[in-house]
Amino acid sequence: MKKIYGAAGLMLAVWANAAAASQSQDVEIRTLSNRADLISSGDALVEVRLPKNLKPQKLELRLNGRDVTSQFTYDAAGRRLVGLLKGLVEGRNELVADANGHGHGRPDATLTITNHSRAAARCSPAFRCNPGSAPPRTATRCWSAFRARTCRP
Repeated sequence: MKKIYGAAGLMLAVWANAAAASQSQDVEIRTLSNRADLISSGDALVEVRLPKNLKPQKLELRLNGRDVTSQFTYDAAGRRLVGLLKGLVEGRNELVADANGHGHGRPDATLTITNHSRAAARCSPAFRCNPGSAPPRTATRCWSAFRARTCRP
């Protein structure tokens, strides 16, 4: 019985070490200005975290196939690139981080950023007349009136 527990513990330790090693090899992309599915007005502040084995000059960043690497600045202390992406098209935008542009076992990552028009951003349910002060029925009526005045098809 001790041999079974010992073998299971050893396997668990090896698996945990392999998982930690594989995580440190990945590039991570995230938006800082808002959730990636709630971006509006065509701009997004983006962070790209680099693994320890990747030099920043080896990473290429492409937005919808267009090279946007020059829009990012390297922060050596945080091992990350930060940049303001401008010119997002309305709808889905794909940001790809690829080491050496080939992806054959190299670190890479993809993030889909959904850009909404300003009208869609104004007409989201997050906008209420008096947030937090109205009971739900009043807030719903207020939202309907706001939308009728502000949002156009």
